[in-house]
Amino acid sequence: VIWQPSEFSSWYVSAGQSFNPSAETFTLSAATADLSPEESTNYEFGTKQELLDGRMGLAAALFRLDKDKARTPDPDDPSLTILAGQQITNGLEVELSGKITDTVSAFASAAWLDAEITRSNALQDGVPIEGNRPPNVARQQGVVWADWAFAPNWNLGGGVYFVSSRYTDNGNTAQLPGYERVDLMLGYELPHWAIQLNVQNLTDETYYESGQLRSALPGSPRAAILSLKVPL
Repeated sequence: VIWQPSEFSSWYVSAGQSFNPSAETFTLSAATADLSPEESTNYEFGTKQELLDGRMGLAAALFRLDKDKARTPDPDDPSLTILAGQQITNGLEVELSGKITDTVSAFASAAWLDAEITRSNALQDGVPIEGNRPPNVARQQGVVWADWAFAPNWNLGGGVYFVSSRYTDNGNTAQLPGYERVDLMLGYELPHWAIQLNVQNLTDETYYESGQLRSALPGSPRAAILSLKVPL
């Protein structure tokens, strides 16, 4: 539902449902073969505002993700899985974008997430995981990016992505450190073709994108990608 009180302002509320089937990771077992999908409900309230005669845009949203049929061990038979768990994530996201000058535009986004395993029969090393934070959910994350059209047909961009620390397991026994990653972009564009150079992780930062109980997935080292776009 969207309410637009003026040409430069709008407010909205939304609700949606989604599901995760038991075979989503292609690993079925006797405990999950006959299990129904997990179900999640998402609620969101937000606004979009145009500022400075349309040169800047502000967007903000409050949201809640409720997974109220999460997988958890059966208390009567821990070898089986039932849909009696719950995970709740409350969050706030804010975005600001627009033109700073005639040749410079910028974009900034930040999100704050409060996530909790609110109901579960699972144990890790004999300790209940209920009340812990789900793995790989950062408390803060965001990006700041700017583009500069410094000459006709030329564009230079750069930005920083940041993610705070995250737990790697449901037991919250280990953390991945937070990180900042710097990317750059240089492009040249004409009406019928364009060439662009992207440099990811300019400072060759060592960081980890996600983790599991006893492992972590490292992020990409410094990489350069040259692309050419032409019509077919």
